[in-house]
Amino acid sequence: MPKVSISHVGDKKLLVFSRTHAAIADQPNEKGGTDLGFTPTEFLLSALGSCMAFNLLSYAQIKNFKLAGLQIELEDEVAKGPERVSKIKARISVGGELAEEELNRLLRSAQACKIHNTLKNVPQIEVRLSNID
Repeated sequence: MPKVSISHVGDKKLLVFSRTHAAIADQPNEKGGTDLGFTPTEFLLSALGSCMAFNLLSYAQIKNFKLAGLQIELEDEVAKGPERVSKIKARISVGGELAEEELNRLLRSAQACKIHNTLKNVPQIEVRLSNID
């Protein structure tokens, strides 16, 4: 079974499945969609941000840091020719009684997540097309 399966459900709406979970992908109104779900770029940013958050939270728990809150905001910059995400800015905010060294270690743990590592070291992508049976 694939890790992720995507089905077209009408207009520009897609249903994204993984394990027992589903999410809707769509485009904003100005791009011909109905703005019912995340765009592909928003899924990308969500994957990076949640990966960073999980790494940071796990590290804080293992080290018994006095973390009292976490917020991550991400935004992208787009380049043309070919159109692509050319830069991602992530702003991580934490609360709690944390020393400067603990903050530095939390930052390093966020930057060491699997998605961050993947985006820094571009994977090979194999794409095949076939008819639906």
